[in-house]
Amino acid sequence: MVIAAWPIDGLTALARLRGKRIVKGWVRAMLRKRLIVLLVAVVAVFAGIAWYDGGQEEQRLITQPVEIPESYS
Repeated sequence: MVIAAWPIDGLTALARLRGKRIVKGWVRAMLRKRLIVLLVAVVAVFAGIAWYDGGQEEQRLITQPVEIPESYS
């Protein structure tokens, strides 16, 4: 029985490593999701500010004459 102890220990260590990889992958996926949500929120805030601020200025007509070169007429 003592002879078979090292393979069992190796399998236990391998299972622990796989578990850590799964946990690391899960943590990375959660961080990625949070980052995407944060980026979407930031873009939404900037778009909202631009939309609100864009309608604040009055529109004005351009009343200055523009010279057109003779070659275009």
